[in-house]
Order: sequence, then structure tokens, then C-alpha cells
Amino acid sequence: MSEELLRELRRKWLPIYVLLLFSLVFVLLHLAINYVHTGNVAYANWAIPIVFFTLYTAYALSKLLRTKIPVYRYYRVIKCTKCDYEVTEEIKEGDYLFREHGKCPKCSGILLVSKIYRKKSFKGVL
Repeated sequence: MSEELLRELRRKWLPIYVLLLFSLVFVLLHLAINYVHTGNVAYANWAIPIVFFTLYTAYALSKLLRTKIPVYRYYRVIKCTKCDYEVTEEIKEGDYLFREHGKCPKCSGILLVSKIYRKKSFKGVL
């Protein structure tokens, strides 16, 4: 999911969820007040599904706000074949495992790309 798509989803659905949540809370309060004043069980019976629908709407709203986009950064580990010299840096185009990367600055041995990995960080858009 891209930042633009997430921004568009939030722009479109955030007002709908907020209005729906406020209206459900208002209806729920209205039913509770009517039940207290009249004692009619029908108000309580209607309040039960409204409570569940309100909780579900609040959950969906919180999930929409908590959505974050994973951003991956790729790294390579360059290691000497003779000594313990090791360098970690961002990957460059055309890198692959066990590719020669020049000479070691410590012992003049051969440097090889020994590992390629990625780190994940999250990016949220509000």
C-alpha cells in the first residue's frame, strides 16, 4: 500500500467513521435515557446490538488510524576472506552474494559481499 492510497483512504473514510460513531453514541444514549425513564425493555433490547455496532465502528476507526506503511532499507555486509574486517552499508545496484568488492584495507585480502538483508521501518500518514 502506498502513501497516496493510505492518505486517500483516510481522507475518504475518516469523516464517515467519525460521524457514524457519534451518531451511534447519540442513539445509544437516547435509548438508555428512554429505558431509564419508561422502564420499557424494548429500549434495552435495541441498545444491545447498537452497543456492538458502536464498538465495531470504534475498532475500525482505530485500525484505520493505526495503519502504517512498511518501508524497507536494504543493506550488504562486506567481509574479508582472510581477516575479521567487516563493513555494513546500503546496497548498491548490481550487488549479489559473494561478489568481489576489492581489496581489504587491513590485510590486502579479497573483500566479498557475504550477506544481504533488509530492515523494516514504519511510516504513518495522517
